[in-house]
Amino acid sequence: MIMGGKRTVRMSGVEFVRRFLRHGPLSGLKRIRHYGVLTSSCKAVKLHAARLALQMPGATRT
Repeated sequence: MIMGGKRTVRMSGVEFVRRFLRHGPLSGLKRIRHYGVLTSSCKAVKLHAARLALQMPGATRT
C-alpha cells in the first residue's frame, strides 16, 4: 500500500472525465470570480502596482 506518495494510474477516458468532473462546485454554491487584484472597482490601480512590483515592461512610475 502506498501512503502519501504519488502513483501513476491507468484508466479509461470515461473514468478520467468522471473524476475530473467531481472537482466542480456543488449545485447551489457561488464562485467568487473577481477578488483581489482583478476587482473592477480598483483594477487599473492594483494592476499597475502589480506590474511595477514585477518590473514588467511598459509599467512606468507616475
